[in-house]
Amino acid sequence: KDEELKSFFLDQIKRIHSFVRKFPSHRLVTVAIDSPNAGGTLQDAFGIDKRCWGHYNKRVSVKRHRNGTLDRPSVGVSV
Repeated sequence: KDEELKSFFLDQIKRIHSFVRKFPSHRLVTVAIDSPNAGGTLQDAFGIDKRCWGHYNKRVSVKRHRNGTLDRPSVGVSV
């Protein structure tokens, strides 16, 4: 299953790049979303201040109790 998903993902990237080559009026922006410079990349591409591109759903640790329930800390989004 991992190889199938990887293959699908890579094929999808090829389809997107092919589409953009075919229709050059479309702009392709590739962003490494886990990069500390992602906000700057998005600001350069779209003109929206990099401070607006936050990272709010960071992975948080999850504690599993003996009874099988999960304790997930709440994650807030600043506005």
